[in-house]
Amino acid sequence: SPVPTDAELLRALRSSGAEQARLWSQARAARLAQWPDRRVEVRSVIETGNLCRQSCKFCAIPATAFESRYVIDPDAFGQFLAHVAASRRRVLLLQSGENASRQFVDLMCRHVETARRTLPDVVLILCFGTLKRSQLQQLRDAGGDRYILKFETSNPRLYAEVKPGDSLDEREACLATLAELGYGVGTGGIIGLPGQTDEDLVADLRYIGRWAAQLCMASGSIFVPGAGTDYADAPAGDLDKTLNFMALLRVLHPHLLIPST
Repeated sequence: SPVPTDAELLRALRSSGAEQARLWSQARAARLAQWPDRRVEVRSVIETGNLCRQSCKFCAIPATAFESRYVIDPDAFGQFLAHVAASRRRVLLLQSGENASRQFVDLMCRHVETARRTLPDVVLILCFGTLKRSQLQQLRDAGGDRYILKFETSNPRLYAEVKPGDSLDEREACLATLAELGYGVGTGGIIGLPGQTDEDLVADLRYIGRWAAQLCMASGSIFVPGAGTDYADAPAGDLDKTLNFMALLRVLHPHLLIPST
């Protein structure tokens, strides 16, 4: 089918009623054509630490009390692994705040090696933020299969506003490195960020499209105002718009895994 125009994407993003029903029907048809067995991938998540060098305005980690900061130790990690093994889960996501210290990355590599040794058939997904190429290679060599690095928003001005101290250019460079290193790469945006427009969301869809050939996963996550964050009093993202974004992702890129979280 012809590539939709920006105006068509905008209309679909804002759709409701019968028009929305048609969009969702089209998305289900695309999903069933790509995944006829209707299976889903269930992921177990282990939060490996909440130390973070970023100060994203939508995230509660910067407001976390000092005494509540942690990095998971090998014993605790082993207990979680035993639970995952007993539950017969075989897709495991290790996720933390962005911490580029050598000590932290070395520990995460040991955790990855432990998971690979304990559950040889496990799919290991990592989500540790923007790291150096050498660190990403180290984690890959330890046994990491996939890596999730959200771009959050493709609007550089908005990115700088919601993620002060970070840059979209650095994020893009890391995405390219992940693909070069052979990771299965996942990315995605947030729907409903303060200051975001519907045109920004159309640009986010285009942005994912430019990376689609290098991706195995993409997401559209609804903005939820978190207690203690800079955006605690901001309105939540629009649910229908988020679902329409996800439906458009499925129609445009049937091969991608799209999480529902």
